[in-house]
Amino acid sequence: MKVSKAQLDSLVDLYVKETELKKIKTTLATLASGNHLSDQQDEILVLSQDVTAQRSTVEEIEREIARVAGDLEVVDNRIQKDVGLINQATNTKDIHGIQHEMDTLNKRKDELETAELELMESIDSQKSKLEQLLERKQVLEAQLDASRSETKSQMISIEAQILELQNLAEKLRALVPSELMGLYDQRALRGVPVGKLLKSTCGACNMSLTSTALNDLHKVPADELARCPECTAILVRT
Repeated sequence: MKVSKAQLDSLVDLYVKETELKKIKTTLATLASGNHLSDQQDEILVLSQDVTAQRSTVEEIEREIARVAGDLEVVDNRIQKDVGLINQATNTKDIHGIQHEMDTLNKRKDELETAELELMESIDSQKSKLEQLLERKQVLEAQLDASRSETKSQMISIEAQILELQNLAEKLRALVPSELMGLYDQRALRGVPVGKLLKSTCGACNMSLTSTALNDLHKVPADELARCPECTAILVRT
């Protein structure tokens, strides 16, 4: 098959462009999958679960505070009622009974007030923890949004590179005869389709050729197609 140096150089350039095209298409596919964002997404998911659990803790304490406040109201009302009864009572035995009940109620009131104070301190601490979790979640979500935006920009840039490389590849293919192009494509299905002969080494398979093989190659006219005896790639001789 007759070939020119320019056609062979076009094949080498084509292989470089198509190799680069494959690499950036792989990069684009990786970005499109979003797998590189999985660590950030997982961290937000775990944090969201922590927020839910912490919110439940706060709500439980709030319910307990409401219950204690209700009990305190009942106790206070009963104490006020007993104060009125003891002021009206004239019987010593009745006064004694009311006073005993008031002592019990006051003790219960002290217990409830102590519990209420502890709960109020606890709710402040737990609300602070919830706020910290929410702030951390907001930061992570902003970082994820920024990563997604950056990914989108990268994908747009890569898509432009792909289009440019595809156009260059098409132009290079147009410079090569169809028969030679068919041979290139057929060989590309099995490995590197073209390579330069560097001294005694094939640039496609990196195999060092024997002196006999080199002598055979040198016998091939400069305008004839030469192929590597090891990998059958198209050889570009200098």
